[in-house]
Amino acid sequence: GSSNTVATLTFFGALTRNPSAPSAPLIDGNYELLVRSDGVLQAGVPIDGDQDGTPGGDFVFGSDAADGFYSIFGDESGTRGVDLIDFLALRQTFARTSVDAEFNDSFDFDSDGDVDLRDYLFFRRRFATTLSFS
Repeated sequence: GSSNTVATLTFFGALTRNPSAPSAPLIDGNYELLVRSDGVLQAGVPIDGDQDGTPGGDFVFGSDAADGFYSIFGDESGTRGVDLIDFLALRQTFARTSVDAEFNDSFDFDSDGDVDLRDYLFFRRRFATTLSFS
């Protein structure tokens, strides 16, 4: 139809790096989002999730590498890897807190409101690594 649906996904529990943090990031890995056709109706009919021309069939986002639905801490550039470009972005936010304009919370691994040595050590573990799609 002509309307849009907006959903907010929130993750809690063992799949997060620091479950007690208010904005706990996901652990490194590839993810899939399953949209069940029986839960999304258009004019009372299930959506055609598998796009075969018939109502029904679930839609899966993240089943293809091109979807880019993954998490790897330190990958600010979106390349599935942690490299020099990401290090330069980390350097700009290092020693900053959440009140600083230059603060980038994607480098705050422990979600404590600053980017410090602890966050850098988590970044360093991933430096020069690439997350493969599987």
